[in-house]
Amino acid sequence: MVSQTEQKFLDAALEIFAEKGYKGATTRIIAQKAGFSELTLFRKFKTKENLFNAVLTHNIEKVKADMAKALEANTATDEKVFLTTLITDMAEIAEKIMTSYCYLVPRKMTP
Repeated sequence: MVSQTEQKFLDAALEIFAEKGYKGATTRIIAQKAGFSELTLFRKFKTKENLFNAVLTHNIEKVKADMAKALEANTATDEKVFLTTLITDMAEIAEKIMTSYCYLVPRKMTP
């Protein structure tokens, strides 16, 4: 479990890394976006690389938790129903991820 401060850094870092890439993202911009000083960021994560790894790990853990919940809730005894339900649940998890981060993906302007 991460602290509220760490969560703010993780959320800000995810957005900035997605927008600017690893090299373009600065710890100063991430700290500003999170509402804290750069010094606080370094106290929590030590390095930019550690922060990046924490963002990846945190989001992978969220997906794993969602998958575990879906598997636990799937009580179908028929194999076909079980697999159909599992695939549907996986698609919903993927859609949730895409919806959560769709603002990070540049959109084409249509005429």
